Amino acid sequence: MAYLEISSDGIRTFTLNALGQVTAVSGATYQYDGNGKRIKTVKGGVTEYTVYTRDGQMLYSEKGGEKTDYLSLNGKTVVEVKNRRASSDLSPESCS
Repeated sequence: MAYLEISSDGIRTFTLNALGQVTAVSGATYQYDGNGKRIKTVKGGVTEYTVYTRDGQMLYSEKGGEKTDYLSLNGKTVVEVKNRRASSDLSPESCS
């Protein structure tokens, strides 16, 4: 059974996992990968996913249909490419 702690600051209630990571607060829920990076957030009915490289650099995120790819050099994000359209929506006609 996973360790679970519930704390409050008098306004919000926080649920923490065994590693002390917040897994729920004020109606939002969070999930983490094995490296402790937050990879899934559900808040207000919107789900956000985040993918990281082995080195911990953000590689990709998706939130509410908006998809963003990140390119990092020397530990710094240098390019963000946003795409609001699903790849299945692309057709030769839409690219001309």
